[in-house]
Amino acid sequence: MAQAVLNAGASQSRAPGDAPPRRREAGMTLVELLVALTVATIGLAGLLSLYTVITRGNAVSADTSQAIDLASQMVEDLGAMSVSQIEALDAYGPIDATGWGPTPYHQGDIRGRRDILFERTVDAREVFGTPSLVIIEAEVRWRDPGASDDDRPRIITLETALLREEDSS
Repeated sequence: MAQAVLNAGASQSRAPGDAPPRRREAGMTLVELLVALTVATIGLAGLLSLYTVITRGNAVSADTSQAIDLASQMVEDLGAMSVSQIEALDAYGPIDATGWGPTPYHQGDIRGRRDILFERTVDAREVFGTPSLVIIEAEVRWRDPGASDDDRPRIITLETALLREEDSS
């Protein structure tokens, strides 16, 4: 019987110089940790660039919305008047097929959100061949913050049509 116990123990014995069997420890190796950190860093960098693009897009959208509001207000103000009332205003004058003159009337500049300067102009012209139809055009121009004078401005243009009232004389 002692021989059986000895043989059983011999099957588990090692040769001299053999390393003991390694036990698998719970946890991560250093290489696994570095790979996980690299993947996480790449993912976070992608999210950060996405956040930057979305923030810039939101700012441009807000600026465009403000420009549309300004142009819409100009069109609504003039659209509520008759053509003769508009022509009677000192700032405008008679409307013909070429408009009010060599340049559109400058409505004044407005400082908007993010300290952007919105340049407002309005023009009116008779429709060629139909002098009873007058087009009122409101335009708002601006440049994004940090843009140089060489960069093209952003432009919003809105138009409305008015009928010239018939002379009853």
